[in-house]
Amino acid sequence: MELKKVKRPRSLKEALEGKLTESEMKLLGRAFDYLGEIAIIEIPEELFSKEKIIGEALLEVHKALRAVFRKSGKVSGEHRTRNLKRIAGIGTAETTYKENACTYHFDAEKVFFTGRLSTERQRVSDLVGKKERVLDMFAGVGPYTILIAKEHPGVKLTAIDINKAAIDYLQKNAELNKVPEQINTFIGDASELASELKQKFDRIIMNLPAGCSGHIPAAVKVLKKKGIIHYYFFSGTTEEAKQEAQRVFSDYNYKILNIKKVKPYSPRNFTFVADVELSR
Repeated sequence: MELKKVKRPRSLKEALEGKLTESEMKLLGRAFDYLGEIAIIEIPEELFSKEKIIGEALLEVHKALRAVFRKSGKVSGEHRTRNLKRIAGIGTAETTYKENACTYHFDAEKVFFTGRLSTERQRVSDLVGKKERVLDMFAGVGPYTILIAKEHPGVKLTAIDINKAAIDYLQKNAELNKVPEQINTFIGDASELASELKQKFDRIIMNLPAGCSGHIPAAVKVLKKKGIIHYYFFSGTTEEAKQEAQRVFSDYNYKILNIKKVKPYSPRNFTFVADVELSR
């Protein structure tokens, strides 16, 4: 007797057909993050009883996945981490993820990482000059720092993060991507450490949308006489974002080069970036 080959479902919708109702599928939405061998999914409370079914369906669709995790809390605390619950598969939330020809190793429960900024990170890297000095004030595991180092061999970078686990992974990722000699790392408060640095920077990346504005004075102090800050923040509309950028830089001689909506944050708010040139 010939056995029929079981056809792998081509989509999550197909894998969940007959297991979730149409209204449950609408509740589920499409809020998934695929980070190497793990997936992180947002499941509404109404579907918690079906979380295992959903997780196993994701594993069925995506052969490369080892485990599926549900977000069980918001990003919080000075380390910007969130609790995760494994709902299918095996192992921890430690993974290896590839983006923009770079490789990153990290534990998604111990550090903050999103793959939804890959285009934005590439945009910033494309703006960097050949011999610049760049400061990444909230570097995480290094997705801006390492990409810039890899694409610009003549650039020197300084990376700061208050989360020791993030800097530990950044150092490992620098080795993994063969750029350790270009990067200096520091663990601690970004403003305090920036004030102790003995150098000035051409470009500063401030990717901390919640609470970034309080670090602007420290950033400006270590910027060269003419330099650029990439300032990330939350806002509702482009016009509101423009007004916010003008407000937080109003004490300085500044020019807004660009304001861009980066990604959704909540139903009515988005992450924006303002590229701001300062001179004195």
